[in-house]
Amino acid sequence: VHLRLGLIYLAFHDLKEATDQANWVLSKKPGQEESVLMLVEIATTPKEIEDRRQWLESFQRKDQDRAVYHIGLASLDLRENKLDLAGVEIKKALALDSKSSAARAVLANLNWARNDLSAAEQAFKEAADSSPLRSPFRLRYADFKLKTGAVEDAKKFLEELTRRVPDYLPAWNYLMKVAFAEKKFDDCAVLAGKILARDPRNYDAQMLIGNLYFVKNETSQAVAQFERLSATYDRVPQVKFQLSLAYLANGEPAK
Repeated sequence: VHLRLGLIYLAFHDLKEATDQANWVLSKKPGQEESVLMLVEIATTPKEIEDRRQWLESFQRKDQDRAVYHIGLASLDLRENKLDLAGVEIKKALALDSKSSAARAVLANLNWARNDLSAAEQAFKEAADSSPLRSPFRLRYADFKLKTGAVEDAKKFLEELTRRVPDYLPAWNYLMKVAFAEKKFDDCAVLAGKILARDPRNYDAQMLIGNLYFVKNETSQAVAQFERLSATYDRVPQVKFQLSLAYLANGEPAK
């Protein structure tokens, strides 16, 4: 329950509460993979990355050697572009757990950073195939396909995923974003409607609706949409930024 609560806080961009919940889980169950990876994901600034590295190494000393600690350290190394160190850590992780989807995903990112796209695709596919249907590792595989130019393959993969698990909203969100990027705005609106029918407060769908108003030059509707979002997601800088752009487009520079 605490883990799920932490993931909810993370979805609402409340990083302090998400961190507190993950730490609570790890105080009761050291090495719990999702909690460790959530804490690693939250770290973005150089100080946060260094603090998280020290935290991981401290937990590793107190606990037994687990694959997830090496996965976390490899992820932090990648963010600092320390590719050789990341490679060492991921080898250790796979030696401890050769079937780890998380380890395969980090290996994929490492190969991508080295511009070895063939090896990256293989690792992303292995991470996706070995993970549950509702796993973010499946979305990372689609993301890789999209960003390396295989747009149709990415869409087919996501469409098949939504067919198999129609309640998995992150896959629908991704399809919606792809449609927006391709300027298929009618398709984007249809997908947003499907998402909001299941989750009326869905962040991604609400943001896309606001941006749809922008591209249609319906600035007053864009303002209203982002004001509603700002009231719900009051700690998310991106929402404030989009709201400020909407005010400017609507001729309200003071706001």
